[in-house]
Amino acid sequence: MLGARKILALGGNKFKDEYSIAFDGTDSRIIIGADSAIDNIWAGGGTIVAWIKPSSDGENNYGRIVQKASGTSPTDGWYLVVSSESSGVADLRFRQRWGSGVYYGVETTARELTLDQWNHVAITLDQDSDSNNAIIYINGFSVAVSEVDDQSGGTADDDSSRQLIIGNNGAFNRTFDGNMSEITLY
Repeated sequence: MLGARKILALGGNKFKDEYSIAFDGTDSRIIIGADSAIDNIWAGGGTIVAWIKPSSDGENNYGRIVQKASGTSPTDGWYLVVSSESSGVADLRFRQRWGSGVYYGVETTARELTLDQWNHVAITLDQDSDSNNAIIYINGFSVAVSEVDDQSGGTADDDSSRQLIIGNNGAFNRTFDGNMSEITLY
């Protein structure tokens, strides 16, 4: 069993903005880098957990919570984003590359993220499982997802040479808009 790999831990009350990290929706980011402790977390089963307070769906409508990939739509690796903002709510989307231009991706179906409020989000996935279905939790409840990409087998891309970036992507044009706290990878 893997132990928790806490990437960003901030003291204090997570519900107060002064104890979180603010992302401006235009060019903020935290580059963690590449390290064996955070490589290929989905192999054998992995989870990402975070408190987020999005103000919108971010720069270019896909504000990154966390990404371990290069470029905008990862041509390798994976990302977790806020998307599809409408009337004060938004969706959560996950996407991972599976070799030769094939992707696996899911998105919540009912815009469960509330803008300008703290939301606890989690995604769990075992890319080695035959079912290979990601489960997304919002505020402690498993929510319905729809597949936006359906990988047809093979193996997921190795992300070991990719930087982990919080709040943006490798091209720095998908900035998260809002606050985040307690981002943890398991």
